[in-house]
Amino acid sequence: MVLDCALSAYTNNIIIQIADITSIKKITKEESSGFLKVWGNSGFFGYWGIFHTKNLADFEFYAKNKSNLVLINTIKTKVILSPDDLDNFISVLEEKIKLLNY
Repeated sequence: MVLDCALSAYTNNIIIQIADITSIKKITKEESSGFLKVWGNSGFFGYWGIFHTKNLADFEFYAKNKSNLVLINTIKTKVILSPDDLDNFISVLEEKIKLLNY
């Protein structure tokens, strides 16, 4: 079972294996300040690439904007996304994880 996040035409699709997810967390506005771009794009076409913060270290960032952010920790990396419906996204993802572990 995979989670296939369709992103804008300017990036490739991101595939996150449900079985690899270790935690999911909403990111607050305070936590989203200070994102430093290591590689990628920030601004005109949204945000994508590798970013860094003091608290999160390096992470993959794929977002249209800096609102509705969710951090997905996996066994391999950290990924931050900005789904349109944050609460529903987290709810559906948690349900898929629960079904996988059932």
